[in-house]
Formats: sequence, C-alpha cells, structure tokens
Amino acid sequence: MDNEMTRCLTSLFNALTAKSEEESIEMFGEAISHAKESKVKINNPENFDCFINHKLKKGVKLLASTLHEPSVCKDKNKPNFIYANYGFLENHIKNLCVLREGSSCCADKSRYILKMYLEYSITGKIPSFNPNVEKYWIPNFGDNQMWVNYCDSLCRLYYGYTEEYFKAYNSLIQCEIRKFKHILHRWFVEYRNGEIIEFTTSWDERTENPLKTDMEGDYYIINKKYTGTVETEPYDATDEEFQFLYRHCVKVHKDKIARIYHTDEERMC
Repeated sequence: MDNEMTRCLTSLFNALTAKSEEESIEMFGEAISHAKESKVKINNPENFDCFINHKLKKGVKLLASTLHEPSVCKDKNKPNFIYANYGFLENHIKNLCVLREGSSCCADKSRYILKMYLEYSITGKIPSFNPNVEKYWIPNFGDNQMWVNYCDSLCRLYYGYTEEYFKAYNSLIQCEIRKFKHILHRWFVEYRNGEIIEFTTSWDERTENPLKTDMEGDYYIINKKYTGTVETEPYDATDEEFQFLYRHCVKVHKDKIARIYHTDEERMC
C-alpha cells in the first residue's frame, strides 16, 4: 500500500475520535485528498472494498477483540463479527419478529437474542429454555437453540453461504407461536340516567378504576364520546402536556355516575 493510501486510512480513523463535527469533516477531507493522490484507484468498487472497507473493518474487529473475554468456541472470531456487524444481525432478527408477531417490542426481542448469542459465541453454552415463561422481550416462537442456529446462519449468510440460513429461517417461520392465558377486562360506566357505555379495556392484574378525577376529586375526567346524553362540564388541564392528552375529555360529576365496573373474559394470546 502506498503512503497516500496509508495517510487516507489514518485520517479516516482519526475522524472517528474528532472532538467536533467541523474537525471530523476536515479529517474526512484530508482522507479524500490523500485517496485522490494515491496510486490506487478507489473509484473502482472492488478496490474501494479491498483498500478501504477491508482495512476499516479489520480495525473495528481488532477493537472489538479487546471488549470481551476470549472465545472458547471453534470460531473464535464470532464475537468480533457480532460487534462489527451488529446492525446486520439486528435488522434480520427484528424483521423476522415483525413478520411473525408484529412490531411490538421487536427491538427488545432482537436485543435479547443478540445478548444471548454473544454470550454463546464466547462461552459455547446455550442457556436452558422454558417455553412456559412469558416475557415481552422474548419472542413467542422458537427456542434458544433455534435462535442460535439462526444467528449462526446469518454469519454465514453475510459471506454468501445460504443453505444454513434458509434451513434456520424456515424452522422459525414454520414453528408454532406460543400463546399464554390472559384476562381481558372490559370497563363500563353506568350513568344514573340508565345509560351504560363501554369506555376502555385492561389486562390481567390491572383492575384499578382507569378513570382519573379532577384536583378536587368531585369529577371524573372522561372522553366526551363515552358520556352519552349525560350533562358534562369542560375540562381544562393546566399542564400543557395534559392539555394535549386530554383535549377530547370533559368532566362528569360523580353524582351522575351510578357505578364503574368491568367484566372479565379469558383470552389465549
């Protein structure tokens, strides 16, 4: 590698530790200048990958190797791959979770899987799995072995090897989604004029009255679409944030409400 290309890479690495955006831009400018003066024509994508990407990734992996315990696994470079290509792995896991379970908590699920996978890549141990445990950060499909296989296949996929990926992906796509027993609470307000209106729902242990009261505690604050023909009063929240959150709400005096109650039904979800 000629001197100008060496200076280019040095400028790129220095830009990562720049104290300001202006300093970083200046250093990138130096890198571009050195690259243009180099005998290596990096406007060719193959040369760019060989002389720029490869060197940068090598430096990143070298840094990553200092951030974890030595791996006892056969592939001792796997932990470094996780550090250097975390976004690649995360995007695949998140999108698979979204495909099967929707977008809820998909970032938490991918974070959980990759934390487990990093520990496995260092220790070689896959934690035991209990299918009866429900946590929002654990995908409700697949087990720890299946997810480790999938992550292993992604490492292979990164380098163009697809067979393991398709097998692991297919296993997670076709396996059963675990369902757990929950209690759905349907909340109703019964007014003294006889009107009964359902106004919200809650789940499991959340059985406290969901309606808020005003400062004096004489009125309930409720969305006006759940008040029927009952006489109401305007609600003006003093806090700007609450003004936005309660912009559709009104006050209903407690004397106008006979009771607030809920009915329960069991759901598997």
